Amino acid sequence: RILEAQIADATAREWKINASRSRLAREWDKWVYWWMRPEVRSFYHTSSNDMTGWLIPLFCKMDGIMYDSSPKVEIRNQSFNAFSEHFLTSSVLNTSYESIRRLQKRMEDLYENTTTYNLLGFLLDILTASERADVIKYFLDKRSNEDYLKYALFRMATLTHNQAKERIEGKTDDDAYKSISNFVKFFEEEEIYDVPNQEWSNRYLFFCNVMAAEERNAKFEFWYHDENGKLIHYWTKKSIEHIWPKSKVSPNGGNGNVSRILLNESEVSEHMLGNLVFLHTLDNTRFKDKTPTVKRQRYFDLRSQDEDGKRFYSRGMLHTMAAFGGEEWEKDIDMVPQIIKKRHTNEIKILRNRYGFTE
Repeated sequence: RILEAQIADATAREWKINASRSRLAREWDKWVYWWMRPEVRSFYHTSSNDMTGWLIPLFCKMDGIMYDSSPKVEIRNQSFNAFSEHFLTSSVLNTSYESIRRLQKRMEDLYENTTTYNLLGFLLDILTASERADVIKYFLDKRSNEDYLKYALFRMATLTHNQAKERIEGKTDDDAYKSISNFVKFFEEEEIYDVPNQEWSNRYLFFCNVMAAEERNAKFEFWYHDENGKLIHYWTKKSIEHIWPKSKVSPNGGNGNVSRILLNESEVSEHMLGNLVFLHTLDNTRFKDKTPTVKRQRYFDLRSQDEDGKRFYSRGMLHTMAAFGGEEWEKDIDMVPQIIKKRHTNEIKILRNRYGFTE
């Protein structure tokens, strides 16, 4: 952060002796303004203290320049000196500046394009901070949308950056294939709720909502404004919701409950993919043990409020909304096991097709 301020100051001094100082200064200010937009900072996971967001760190990383945002003064000075020697030398200034200009333009393109916005935004949400630089670098190279989708699918299935790249390039890797296979098989199992790998369930069900927006050529809403106007990522408020509530399953059924016996006869469980969706944790809490019919009414009545008068957060979750919107839930309660089984079969087919596991 202080390094970036030093960079801006040193670059401005260099521009004073350059005939194009005014144009370059305005362009630099434009970039800073773009990176300071709250929605851009939220998408790329940068803070208001990062004057140029990922621009300088990625430029340094890609050009082999030492860059360290450590708060230690001596480390900051070393980073600034290394950048100055590479960037501010008159013999390479124009070339280096043009490289930064192209990098900035590409970052803006990724943000503006619907597909790259959706897939990159998804990965920047679910992966750790230490993994984000490699993810952005992968998207910076102009590739096909198919490759971007494969990369997102592979990273979601726990492949490393290099494993995902190599698999897309057609290289074989037994460990990578095993990871993908295990990810798919996990969802084919009966119980995927309240298990050690529930993180996988969160990832995939969140991804289903991102893809529901993508299929409509719309940008997914990765965040919302809280009561104070702060942008909050849905991923930080993730939870898994049962379409048919787990509390309305009893040994023999009756009194509005589904019979455990009927579930077992249909070889299904309320905890399998066919009965689970991604939901904001507060919406999950407010749904409690409501039936799909009541939940659907809550979803589609824009004027409605919960008992506590709070807002409903998950209306941008199109996959989740569709799961509650089906009329099949209106059928006799004894049909619930078959409804879950049918939905599960369909969801597994979609999952397998996404990873290329065709029948």
